[in-house]
Formats: sequence, structure tokens, C-alpha cells
Amino acid sequence: MSDYNIQQRSTLEMFPDELFFELFEYIPLNDLYRAFFGLNTRIDIILKNLSNLFAEWTTNSDDRIINIFSSCISRLVIWRGGHLNLYRFNKLRSLKLALPTIQQCNEIQSSSTLEHLHIESSAISHTITEQLSFLFLTDAFPRLRTCRIDEIQFDQNIFQSKPTLLSLMTRTQHPTKLLSLCPMLVHLRLNLKNNINEFLPLDIHSSLRYLQL
Repeated sequence: MSDYNIQQRSTLEMFPDELFFELFEYIPLNDLYRAFFGLNTRIDIILKNLSNLFAEWTTNSDDRIINIFSSCISRLVIWRGGHLNLYRFNKLRSLKLALPTIQQCNEIQSSSTLEHLHIESSAISHTITEQLSFLFLTDAFPRLRTCRIDEIQFDQNIFQSKPTLLSLMTRTQHPTKLLSLCPMLVHLRLNLKNNINEFLPLDIHSSLRYLQL
């Protein structure tokens, strides 16, 4: 074998770790797993220390890949039903449930890392509203910046200010109370309920720049 061929086969190993860390974050998770996982010990160590991966969890066939990289995923979109075991995703900053179920919404618990939460509407949205409202109105997500949930109910007497929240899409019966909890809110898309009995006090909110009703 020529020296040229030996050098060509050695090129991948000559790359510094920093280059792999940057490159791998731009490769779709399924492709990353198929092309690099198990290639050698060094690459596996780098893969397991990534911290900003994006993943779409579509079917049960993705379970093995998701399980391997769960501690590396920061952005997750879920298209499947069933148990999720969200506790595994300790670096998760963005979560979207595209086809939410009651079981999945009940798995969403306090998170000090979550910044973006998006729960699509569904036929059972009324059933899951209470759980999501409680999480939103408490200090479950101290870093939350954007949120989209079907409805926020104020049936509970426990609620905390959301000083980090910048964008919100929801519906509510109490827009005044909701605005008072979000002093830094810039973008608001609000679906008002039919039986609303209060006006929207826009003059007392200095941060709001975009409003859609």
C-alpha cells in the first residue's frame, strides 16, 4: 500500500476534537448515529459529550438512538405517542409535543434548563390544560423564554411571575392577570375565550410590541 493511501486513511483520526464537536452538531441525529457511532472509542467519547443536538422522535424505531443521545439533546420534537421518560434529557432547552397525549403532558415536570415549550392543540386539550397551566403558573420553568400551550387557566391560587418570558401563544379567560405575570413579554398571540369579562390593559404593559387576537 502506498504512503499516499495510508495518509488518506489516517485523515479522519488527525482531526482535533474541537472540529468534531462543531461538525457533529450540524448533522441530523439519525445520520450521526449511522455514520459515526461505534466507529472507534475516541469518536464515541466525543459523541457522548455533545450538548446541543437536535432530534425528531418520530416512531418507536427511533427509541435506541434517542436513548443513546438523550443527555446530548437540547432541542427535541416528538411526533409519537407513549411513554417518553423525559428525565433523561438533562440538557433539554426546547421541547415540542406535536401530537400530545395526557400521559406525555403529565411527564412534563420542573426543568431549570427549558427555555422553549410548544404543545400543539389536540382533541384532548381540555383534559391536559390543568396540568400545563399549573406548571406555567408556578416556578417550574425559571428560564422559559417562549411558550405555546392551548390554554392557561387561573383556577389555582398559586402563580409566579414569568420575568424571562418573551413570547406567548395561548388562550385565557383572564388576560389582565396573565399580562401582569409577564413583565418582559414582547410577542403575544392571544385567543380570548367567549365568556371573557375583562378588557385587555395594554397601556400598563411597556414591553409588549406585537399583539394578535
